[in-house]
Amino acid sequence: MLEFAAGIDVVMKALPDLERERLRLPREYIANVIYTLVGDKFKEWVASRIEARNSYLAEKNAQLIPLDPEIGAIFR
Repeated sequence: MLEFAAGIDVVMKALPDLERERLRLPREYIANVIYTLVGDKFKEWVASRIEARNSYLAEKNAQLIPLDPEIGAIFR
């Protein structure tokens, strides 16, 4: 999240100047600050990161099952 916020001046001004202090902040606090200041752009970024992680874990753990294309189309 801090990487996402690094290029956004308004967010970095709202967080502590020292990196070691920023790293000690709870993730929930950092997420709330970023979302409050950035909004939906941050929400979309988080959703894409979650989707990428879920896809990676499903492939890594061989949890993917073949699905009939007709059935899959119903859920899209």
